[in-house]
Amino acid sequence: MSAVATPKPRSASFPALPLAAAAGLGAIAFAPGAREMASRWLAPDGYYGHGPLVPAVCAWLLWRDREALGEVARSSSRAGLALVAAAVALLALSVLEDVHFTQNLALLGAVAGTALVLFGRAAVRRAWFALAFLAFMVPLPQLAIADLAFRLKMLAAALAAKAIALVGVPVVRSGSSLHLASASVTVDDACSGLRGLLAVLAIAAVFAHVERSRARAALALALAVPVAIAANVARILVLCALAAAGSRAAAEGPVHEATGLVVYAFAFLVFFALKTRPGGGDMAEGARDLPAADEPPVVHRAPPPKRVLLLLVLLAAGASVSAFGKERAALAESPRTKLVPREIGAWVGVDESLPQRVYRTLGTEDVLLRQYARPQVPGPVGLCVVHTQDAQRAHAPELCFAGEGLVRVEGDVRTIAVAGARIEANRALFRQGERTILVYYWYRLDGRDTPSHYDHWVDRLLRRVERGTSEGSLIRVSAAVDPGPRGLEAAEARIARFCAEALGPALAVLP
Repeated sequence: MSAVATPKPRSASFPALPLAAAAGLGAIAFAPGAREMASRWLAPDGYYGHGPLVPAVCAWLLWRDREALGEVARSSSRAGLALVAAAVALLALSVLEDVHFTQNLALLGAVAGTALVLFGRAAVRRAWFALAFLAFMVPLPQLAIADLAFRLKMLAAALAAKAIALVGVPVVRSGSSLHLASASVTVDDACSGLRGLLAVLAIAAVFAHVERSRARAALALALAVPVAIAANVARILVLCALAAAGSRAAAEGPVHEATGLVVYAFAFLVFFALKTRPGGGDMAEGARDLPAADEPPVVHRAPPPKRVLLLLVLLAAGASVSAFGKERAALAESPRTKLVPREIGAWVGVDESLPQRVYRTLGTEDVLLRQYARPQVPGPVGLCVVHTQDAQRAHAPELCFAGEGLVRVEGDVRTIAVAGARIEANRALFRQGERTILVYYWYRLDGRDTPSHYDHWVDRLLRRVERGTSEGSLIRVSAAVDPGPRGLEAAEARIARFCAEALGPALAVLP
């Protein structure tokens, strides 16, 4: 009985040279965003330590599916050019506004568009998960990360307090701090569980993709978030037990760091328990897609030279945009807040230190945080100035105060006097227990003050288009409200006096 040979695909030459040229131009175009992304991966207190593994997992997925990819007809799609053009346009806008997050989103679009041009729709459809998985390497904006970390740490602290109370141990929760009879444990941002949650979501996505059973794959995706949260709560309970036993390991040291592995270990155990056993479940995706032996041979068509040339022109335009953005950013940076005087008349200021993570969140180190005091004035007035080249990072102080457990209880827009001028500013009261802080804040650009973040953003965008640079500031003045019926009135008077006597000269150094 004679054997029947399986038809082999007819292969055009692999587009190695166009692919290498596109990769080189893309590396130049998206290098600024990629450098910032890599720094977020390697940051000791960052949330994307899994980032370097994502491209490696993507490569493994493509290698794992190499035979099936080889049996898919290669061609070229015009839609890829449109996607690359959109990615370059997004890159240009991102460079203009100096937003790294959207630069890296543009990178993902350029990768998918290049694959469509060089390999065609069928190949991209087959490799869709590997390409989409790259999104797990792109860090969210720092402000979004700070907000998520705050919400998660508050949730974790609340759940841990309930779990401790259920076993009959007295516990009092204050914000994200848990107070036991013999010790206290504070759930800070690093223990919020966000780092583990982001990694577990990536693990769950890969598990769902390679899992044979669709039901188990869907269950793994549904369990990813609760598993990560439950594992982090378990970690906090372990730290509370260590603290109650008098161990310093609850606050620092290798034991504290090792408990962070609880999240990953718990997630792997859950996903392993869900895994389809050999011989069971549905047929694997790769086996379902194998072609029949009597199908005609697959035809691989090389991408048209004109289309490849247009692809390279688009990527070259992106490289030019990045080069322009790098040169402009180097010329625009200036430490404005360092010029704010410490002594202004009778007001004398004392600087407060900030952790490095705050500078990363704000996207600038041009930040002033200072307490000014004056003889015959009961209590200091806080001045915070955040000077940035990026309007996206000029944010309201609600997030900063929320991170300290303070809740906004009142807010409106009022007029204050600064060096004889009338300025509309946001006014807010923040409270945590008996502690209350009165805050006024607004935004300044080229001498124009506004309480609206939206107006500030639009003005900065227009100036960036017109002049190539756009420097703006968030200005915040605050004072503690003393207990008593006249405490708020005294804080208002203290801020009004500081604004009238000292704030004008303090802000004179701003553009």
